[in-house]
Amino acid sequence: MARQGPRELPTNFVAEAFRGLVYPLEGLRFIRRHNLWALAMIPTIVNIALFAILIVLTIYFAVPQLEALDAWMAPGEESGGFVTGVISALSWLIWIVAIILVVVVDAILLLLLGQAIASPFLDLLSEKVESLVLGGEPPKGSWTRNLRSILVGLTDVIWTVLFFLLVNLPLALVSLTAIGSIPAAIASFCFTALLLSQEFVGLSLTRQLVSYPARFKVIWRNKWLSLGFGSTSMLLLMVPILNLLLLPIAAVGGTLLYCDLKAAGRINVPLQSTPDAPQG
Repeated sequence: MARQGPRELPTNFVAEAFRGLVYPLEGLRFIRRHNLWALAMIPTIVNIALFAILIVLTIYFAVPQLEALDAWMAPGEESGGFVTGVISALSWLIWIVAIILVVVVDAILLLLLGQAIASPFLDLLSEKVESLVLGGEPPKGSWTRNLRSILVGLTDVIWTVLFFLLVNLPLALVSLTAIGSIPAAIASFCFTALLLSQEFVGLSLTRQLVSYPARFKVIWRNKWLSLGFGSTSMLLLMVPILNLLLLPIAAVGGTLLYCDLKAAGRINVPLQSTPDAPQG
């Protein structure tokens, strides 16, 4: 049965975390049940194009560097079998670590750049979801509004990268200590999940001219729902091919979470009408 209107939110943090986990999956169901594939496919096409560009750039820049490192590490003719074996094993380890890092970095770039470039289409998708769940007609688009949406998306990329580095660089230093690696990894995962929630739950807030810090405060006040939503989004982001569909799925899931928060009176920021929105 298709979702009709906002849903009541749980009141304890465990139930909130589990409810948050299902919002991206609910977003996929919502797209299918309301036949929003036309709007959902445009961000997906943007992601596919960016993915192809990132792969080409990776092959062009990273692979030659790794091959040069292999050549530099190659053992001489006088080296024994043990040394040759150690160097060969080290070379394989470097390639494996490099591949993992490339996948993670490409996935993050795919998300940030894709969200910025596809922001007008994600806005349209989010507005449609909001109108279906909360009622009312979405405002008509315009070139000015679309340009503003892209500029805000690019600004958010800068905010996200700075925020990400500000928190994760100290955590990386903590992870180098004997007892800090596991707590730092958990903290980094949770913080990144909250950042992802800010990107997608914040779509509706961005349209209402809510600043980046104010949006993050909303996420923090609803941290358990946001942590669940961001965790599932992160897992989808790390799955090749499936991550190409993350933008529309997360945009719809995040908007559904926003609608439930708004209906529950848990969006505690001053909301403004955008210039293109109908005035009532």
